[in-house]
This record gives sequence, structure tokens and C-alpha cells, in this order.
Amino acid sequence: MTDFEIAARFSPGPWWGFNGVDELKLSSDVLTRKHYRVFRGKVPVTSPLSSVEVVSREVRLDKRSGRPNWVRMTLMIDGARTTFTGHANDGKSFADALAEATSRSGR
Repeated sequence: MTDFEIAARFSPGPWWGFNGVDELKLSSDVLTRKHYRVFRGKVPVTSPLSSVEVVSREVRLDKRSGRPNWVRMTLMIDGARTTFTGHANDGKSFADALAEATSRSGR
């Protein structure tokens, strides 16, 4: 796999910002999640792509304009199911890149 890096901000859960905002970064063979922990700040957790599975991803459209507004993706990371919601402008390309990378890593 070639070296690349893409990052986006996603909120853990089905709504943007309700549970805080994480920074997700995808590099050639790892997914890094920086999640806020009380008294410890943003704590990075790194998972190899072989332990990540994209269960689902959907783009939700704005009801008035019909344009992409939100991206919701559900991941299995080391057997734990987690849903993330992000803005479509950077979240869609991140979700697409993650789905492609995990399919190439044997998941």
C-alpha cells in the first residue's frame, strides 16, 4: 500500500457534537482516533487497519437543498461497534478512503 494520510473530524454517536468531536486520521496501515478524556485532554488511540471494519456508511442530505450534509459511518474496531457522524464536506472522502483501505487490508 502506498503512503497516504487523510483526516477528518467526527463526533462519536449518531449526532454531530453531542458526545464531543474526535479527530480521525487514516494513514497507510493505521486508524488513529484522538478522543477527549476528562483531565487528560485529547488521547490518541491507534488501531491497525486489519482490526477495523466499515459496517455501514451513509450520506444524509439536507432536506431543503438536497445537498450532502452529514456522513454517518459505523465501524467495528477490535470487535467494538462505534458510530461516527461528520460533516459531508470532509467526512465523505474520509469514509470512502477508510472503506477502500480496510477492503485492501483483508477485511
